Amino acid sequence: MWRRDRERLCVPSWGPTRGKTRVLVEARDGADGWACEQILEREGYEVAICEGPESGRIPCPVLEGNDCPAARGADLIVSLLNLSHAPSRTVVRALGAMRPARPIVIEVSDEDRIRNADLIARTTALDAPVLGTQLSRAVDEALAAR
Repeated sequence: MWRRDRERLCVPSWGPTRGKTRVLVEARDGADGWACEQILEREGYEVAICEGPESGRIPCPVLEGNDCPAARGADLIVSLLNLSHAPSRTVVRALGAMRPARPIVIEVSDEDRIRNADLIARTTALDAPVLGTQLSRAVDEALAAR
């Protein structure tokens, strides 16, 4: 997880609740996650960042068949994961199956829309690359629709 001070933590986690809506950002790399964090925090959200299953830095609990505590604590999930990789699809599918359900906003390419239509159908899809106003609007709409 990246914070404003860019200190790396081993496992994404949530501190005590501050009364803000919590958004988990599943990012391909720290820079993408950090940019999303800044956008969403400016909008008043509390944000945690996970580098996703392909970083190799920490084991992904979902890929090991376990629950994801960071996702469990989130009100909404933003996925910037590369859907052309099987581990990323596995994570997005597992997050979509969580109960109670959490809204998912997902960055997709034109190719993703064709190859992964079933996966994307239950999410709010954003065209890649995600832009600030586009992200904020999608998060607001996904939360309003839940």
